[in-house]
Amino acid sequence: MSKELSQVQLNHLNAAFLFENHCQPILDVYFPPSSLNDLSLDRLIDFHSDNPYLYSPLHAGLPFGCFLSYAHLDYVVDAYRTTHLVNLARSQLLYWYLAHSTGTPLRAPIDHLAIYFEPDQFWFNHIAAHCALITRRLLQGNPCFFIRCFSLDHVHIL
Repeated sequence: MSKELSQVQLNHLNAAFLFENHCQPILDVYFPPSSLNDLSLDRLIDFHSDNPYLYSPLHAGLPFGCFLSYAHLDYVVDAYRTTHLVNLARSQLLYWYLAHSTGTPLRAPIDHLAIYFEPDQFWFNHIAAHCALITRRLLQGNPCFFIRCFSLDHVHIL
């Protein structure tokens, strides 16, 4: 069963086609290779996405692989910081669009990213290396926190 595209859909396709020649110059200005982190090289995290490149400021705003004190946690979840994180996530979505990031043989666009702390590195290396500090904090009644997961798709940032 074939379904014809509506005029609105045809207009969107035409606009995307006309914009095609501008994608690479915009990528060169706003997303040069130095502004991207290859997640597959980061031993502190695991990720699930068909594109391993994360916008560097977004990567810097997600302190994975370390424990956080109250002060650091407050800094990460501060209203300004969360708004800033949302804007950085939107930049990641823009990067995917401009770079024509695809992940399947049918060249479907990248639709999500999930980042997790890498448990072996976190528990056996990071926590072990900071055991005295963490123990002291816990004995003083100060909890320690860590970021477990970050998820991004075209609808939600979690």
